Amino acid sequence: MKLTKAQQNAFWRHYAGAWAARAAAAGIDPGDRAASDRWRRQLIFAETGRRSLAEVSRTRGFDRLLQRVCMEAGHYARAAEVELSRMRRIRERAEDCLRQVCEILGRPALATARERWGYINAVTTRALGTPEWEDIAEDDLEKVFQILDTHRRRLLRRAGWGRDRGDPSYPMGYRHGRRYIATRSGVELAPAPHPEREEARHAG
Repeated sequence: MKLTKAQQNAFWRHYAGAWAARAAAAGIDPGDRAASDRWRRQLIFAETGRRSLAEVSRTRGFDRLLQRVCMEAGHYARAAEVELSRMRRIRERAEDCLRQVCEILGRPALATARERWGYINAVTTRALGTPEWEDIAEDDLEKVFQILDTHRRRLLRRAGWGRDRGDPSYPMGYRHGRRYIATRSGVELAPAPHPEREEARHAG
């Protein structure tokens, strides 16, 4: 199971209301477990592309699924909270990825969040034709992150990373909060000041 215990509890709590509303609207016995199981699997697949709750990711997949279940249950305030949290995390991830790109390049000129978002605006204008990141739809902002992450990986490969697949000293995958140090001889991975916090946030 990828989801945390708190996420599982949140899903089942809102799913109970969603199934009750669905059963009432369709004239189905709410105690029909087989019908509930079929509908739940349909929801999970529609929102995440996964076949069961055990396969849903803790981040974007769970957010999309929980928002859908809250909407089905009529819990609109909670659905709105999920939407805002999801957008906040995607934006934060995009900005963090750009910070990593700047560190790899050794560019202190993009040291502040405002300067980094100015750079992201330039990326979105080229890729999406959208002038301001505040107006970007969630799926499009995810594309911006993918563009930045691809650029980050490309820069690391130029610096000699990725030659030994799976080398923990030179990880290629994105992780929130990871720090780099650009040197004359290449790029080094900076030690995490609070590794336990980074792990908890990444799992989040």
